[in-house]
Amino acid sequence: MQEKFSVNCAVFDGEKIYENATVTVENGVIVSLQEASGTPESDLFLMPGMIDGHVHISHDSQLEMFVECGETTVCDVSVSREIREKSDKLKIHTSHIMAKGDVEDGADHVEKTIAAGGDFVKLFIEIPPAMAPRTIPADILADIVNTAHAKGLKVISHAASVPAQQMAIDAGVDILLHTAMRTATPQRLVQQAKDKNLAFMPTILMMKKFTIEPFRDYEDIGFEYASKAVKLFYDMGVPVLVGTDANNSTFVPAVEHGSSMFVEMEMLADCGIPAIDVLKGATSLNADVFGLEDRGRIAPGKAADFILVKGRPDKNISDIRKIEKVYIDGKIVR
Repeated sequence: MQEKFSVNCAVFDGEKIYENATVTVENGVIVSLQEASGTPESDLFLMPGMIDGHVHISHDSQLEMFVECGETTVCDVSVSREIREKSDKLKIHTSHIMAKGDVEDGADHVEKTIAAGGDFVKLFIEIPPAMAPRTIPADILADIVNTAHAKGLKVISHAASVPAQQMAIDAGVDILLHTAMRTATPQRLVQQAKDKNLAFMPTILMMKKFTIEPFRDYEDIGFEYASKAVKLFYDMGVPVLVGTDANNSTFVPAVEHGSSMFVEMEMLADCGIPAIDVLKGATSLNADVFGLEDRGRIAPGKAADFILVKGRPDKNISDIRKIEKVYIDGKIVR
């Protein structure tokens, strides 16, 4: 049985800021959030534990790297069952497997994802010859999405070009992953994404790395298209989610596990997204889109997954680096 405890300070509940509030936790669950007057007892800033919407975990040593940087949940697309079972702190939401151009039966792929223990479906839509020899046919894409939705699973799609994004939107995915790099993102495409209630996860740090590392000739195209796309999606009202694409692969540029979350959030702010909306993208919006109903907010009944920060990341996003404590299910884990 855990002891009941309270924290009094400035609070971001996933939606709005309380300059002074008291959050009470009992048995790993938030039981109350009460706004107060006067000066808070602490100069810390309490906010939900961060959710990284796109990572690749390949070794159990990477689990602690996320927790150290205030990430209490990650959404991984390929983690093994063995590593997932070793995670006694970090919460892992995963697809386990991914649909590529060689998928021949959409419904069967969804069933395989479920059988593997997947929590959502990941698609890989590329227009050859970029990063795939063939593209998933449109009818199979539609079958995957329709079957996944019928089974209650969300669908996230790698789509790093305008044609690939159009295919993903037409198929009805829930999250567009990555930005278009070789051409400008048209306003009509963003409007379609908004009309279909899609969310957008740009992984802007990864896209920048493609332009500065000698990898697949992306370095010749610059970064302007990607950064402008982020602002366009935000300005048109499409939810912008935070995901880093953390990985140590040799197939794509490496992105540090854990600490890349800070860089990703700073880069999104540099693209023109207000700091508080970047915080939402790393907490409540990710929770909402992925269907993680028990986290992402400071509210009664939610899991006590939160972090204490020395600073005000709602005003200066770089203050997110000044993490003092991390709680998961009410227990201090850092």
